[in-house]
Amino acid sequence: MSKVHILLYDKNDSGGNALKAKMGLKRILKTGSEYQASPDKVIINWGNSRMLSHCKGSQFINHPDAVSISVDKIKAFKAMEGKCRHVPFTTNRLEALKWLGIGHKVVCRDVVNGSEGSGIRIIEATAPNLTVQSDPGFMATLMAWFTSPSAESNLGLLGHSPLYTQFVPFKKEYRVHVVNGKAVNVRRKVTSVDQPTVVGDFKNVTIYHQDIVDQAVKATKAVGLDFAGVDVLWDGAKAWVLETNTAPSIGGTLTVQGYADELKKMIKEKYNITC
Repeated sequence: MSKVHILLYDKNDSGGNALKAKMGLKRILKTGSEYQASPDKVIINWGNSRMLSHCKGSQFINHPDAVSISVDKIKAFKAMEGKCRHVPFTTNRLEALKWLGIGHKVVCRDVVNGSEGSGIRIIEATAPNLTVQSDPGFMATLMAWFTSPSAESNLGLLGHSPLYTQFVPFKKEYRVHVVNGKAVNVRRKVTSVDQPTVVGDFKNVTIYHQDIVDQAVKATKAVGLDFAGVDVLWDGAKAWVLETNTAPSIGGTLTVQGYADELKKMIKEKYNITC
């Protein structure tokens, strides 16, 4: 009987099922499962942030606690602070207001655990701006804006999002697939110049700056994950981490094979189990 199983946050998840098939794993059901946890068993956790009672006691690759940090973008950014280069963030509305005041776009994240861009608004630095210097009239002006915000004001546009990130002008966007501290594949987001019919998809690339991989590996470690699909922006000089995905899309033979090979190696080295 195999000692390695996979737990999918969604039984229909294409990435998790592709890995399941490639590694020949059995899936643990969330409910009605006959799985019996044991310290000599390993669970590859594909995106689950909650510890299930029938899984408690087994070893985890991507522990639910780490997944919980990763899916909450506020917790994730706080975990990354000082450990990798990520897009600037704040939970303070006034700090976001200052960014607008000096010409930065601001990304309002109305949902901190959303996916695929849900709950995101981008505010241009074109609305009437407050002065962001410490002059005698600043606080009076600020109070006036707070008590009577207009739809056109930056305060009105910012709203009361739980999280704001500074928009980093970038040239390319990547997804780095990290497993066990290594990049098993790097993919670049397709633009209209590359292939107009599939804009927004990712394609495998072999030429990229090392900083893109380095920051992705650091981010994965910072949030406590064993594997992740890390979204990274490249501004032409530096890489900036956007987020760590715990159930990433891994379409494509090369990526699936990379995950399978490195996970098998990790399980053998760490738990002395062959799968």
